[in-house]
Amino acid sequence: MARDPRGTTTQRKLGWRHQQQRKRLLAKHKDGEPCTECGQPMHRDPTRNPDQRALHADHTRARAHGGHLADRLLHATCNERRGDGTRNTSTEDITNDHSRNRHLWTRLDW
Repeated sequence: MARDPRGTTTQRKLGWRHQQQRKRLLAKHKDGEPCTECGQPMHRDPTRNPDQRALHADHTRARAHGGHLADRLLHATCNERRGDGTRNTSTEDITNDHSRNRHLWTRLDW
């Protein structure tokens, strides 16, 4: 398995807590569940993933924006493409179908 050019989780200031959270997320994961970014199935076995890499533990709210604990798994490529969340590439953003998130909409009184 290739090493991450960005360094270990400790070098990236993630460390032991992040590693333990990733293990918990993997334990709960059902093989074949779709990635929330690309919609492709995710597998514990890296060779079965579209990018042939291990799944990454992702912070829905990026650490750069106050997120603390990884709360979902993504393909390594999807997580790297997403970055700090400002480059969100989810299917919903591509199709402009935001109806799933109506509960997040805010009504403004003019």
